[in-house]
Amino acid sequence: MNKNNEIIDYETIIQRDGVLAQLTKGFSMMPLIRQNRDTIIVKKLEGLPKENDVLLYKNNMGKYVLHRVIKVLENGYIIRGDNNFFNEYDIENKNIIGVLEGFYRDDKFIDCNKNKLYKIYVQLNRRTYYLRKTYSYFRSILSKTKHAIVK
Repeated sequence: MNKNNEIIDYETIIQRDGVLAQLTKGFSMMPLIRQNRDTIIVKKLEGLPKENDVLLYKNNMGKYVLHRVIKVLENGYIIRGDNNFFNEYDIENKNIIGVLEGFYRDDKFIDCNKNKLYKIYVQLNRRTYYLRKTYSYFRSILSKTKHAIVK
């Protein structure tokens, strides 16, 4: 909201100021970004997104989403949250509002372009995707089986 209590959308803020600082909601980028604890810094995208960039975009339902580029396609991008096991395929340049420059965690700024630990996290997250997905699948089966037995 501005001083006149008008709600200003993220696109307007980034177009006007070139940057958006915002607490996040949701769990799709955990453990990297924690809901209501970490402040993201999103800047206007210069050029085209690259693989592993984290984009702020508006999905087809009009909701703001912050997810990672998994693959660059000819007509768009495959995007997924770090804590998700499903991809989004219909993201185009017109949907993109900005790119994650970094985030504040406990008063420390993590620069997505320079921080070496961040870059290691990205590679580990990407390379363990199928292992984590398989583990999650079997864990849910075991949980359902346990609940069926207990009933």
